[in-house]
Formats: sequence, C-alpha cells, structure tokens
Amino acid sequence: MAQFRIVYQDGSVAKNTKVQVSFNGGGMKTGFTDSRGDVTISGSSTYGKIFVRGREVHSGSLNIGEVKI
Repeated sequence: MAQFRIVYQDGSVAKNTKVQVSFNGGGMKTGFTDSRGDVTISGSSTYGKIFVRGREVHSGSLNIGEVKI
C-alpha cells in the first residue's frame, strides 16, 4: 500500500489531484488527493513509480511521507 502527501514546491498541498502509481511487478493504480493532499493507493509492492498529472515525480520506495511536485 502506498500512502503519501502531494505538495507543491512552495509547501501548499495539491488538492483533488490525479495520482497514478505503477507498482514493480506489474499493475497501475489511480487515486485522487483529498483536501489535505493525502492519497492512499493499495497495490502489490512497496516499490514503483509515482505519476502526478501524467508526469513521473518519484521512482523507488513508496514508503515515503511526501512528494514535491
């Protein structure tokens, strides 16, 4: 399971933003951030890539607290 917060470079949270996670071992899941910028996506691995609005913003461990875009 991947759980993290999406924030802009200025520190403000990204609300209602489309987030996709490509898990190592296969599978792509989609979710949307809530009003606090948090998103939780269940999957089969703790490693993969995070895409925000179609752009890759993180690759590696999904056990992270925050992703800056």
